[in-house]
Amino acid sequence: LKSRIDLIQKHLDPILAGPLSETYGPLPTNEKAQFEVLLSFTLNTLYHIYLKTHGVNPLDHHVTNELQRVKEYIEKIKVAEGRGPKRTMELDKGAADRFIKSALAGEEE
Repeated sequence: LKSRIDLIQKHLDPILAGPLSETYGPLPTNEKAQFEVLLSFTLNTLYHIYLKTHGVNPLDHHVTNELQRVKEYIEKIKVAEGRGPKRTMELDKGAADRFIKSALAGEEE
């Protein structure tokens, strides 16, 4: 656990070395969104670990809901950047049936 926390600290040190306005300010919009999600996910994950190491079940704590919410934002960012799951074309049979019936009903008149 200590080695993992040290690794997290190593990655966060450059980001948190100066004022966040200097790190955050010049970023493009999509990178700002990624940055905010990164910080939120990191803090909530660390708190989740903290609860677990102190014998508290994190699944009974609101931090689990917050982590799920952050994961949803991560997916939204991926979709916005075109990295998310690709939509496949599907045939809506019900709509196709209604369309055909409507077209055929119009021909009988």
